[in-house]
Amino acid sequence: MTAPVLAAAAESSVLVRHWYDLAEVHESETHRLKIDVARSNGWIKKKGNEEAPGHYLSTHTFYGSTHAESTRLLRKCGFNVTVQNWDMPN
Repeated sequence: MTAPVLAAAAESSVLVRHWYDLAEVHESETHRLKIDVARSNGWIKKKGNEEAPGHYLSTHTFYGSTHAESTRLLRKCGFNVTVQNWDMPN
């Protein structure tokens, strides 16, 4: 996904500001989130195959360029969200 597409999609997406926001995101048609707010990490798990590793969301999910990659991955899995960049001013 290119930056302009990411920007266009962001207009209608939900802004995720913190782990507790991400924990409240409803499952998509194909995936669900397992978020550990206390440890600031989580997993994107494919429905019907939740024993498989899935995609790990690290403690760096909201920092630097990782927030853009996290947003792309979450959207690819059916979540209409934009992860906030904690390194940028609000």
